[in-house]
Amino acid sequence: MSATGGGTGGLGRRAMQLGEAEARRLGATSMGRNVFGYNVNARAPYESLGYETTAVQMRKDLTTPFSG
Repeated sequence: MSATGGGTGGLGRRAMQLGEAEARRLGATSMGRNVFGYNVNARAPYESLGYETTAVQMRKDLTTPFSG
């Protein structure tokens, strides 16, 4: 399920909003989401819901020679 619904009529977006409302009701002050770095299309829906990038994780494949 995607945050914007991805063709589901906005069900994913609505589920996120309901989850946020319930978290607020229970006293939560923030929510976080993990999005894999290669999945750039997943960021926009969360950003449209007010989520901000707070960290970027980087890695290097050591099985290939560095040519820089």
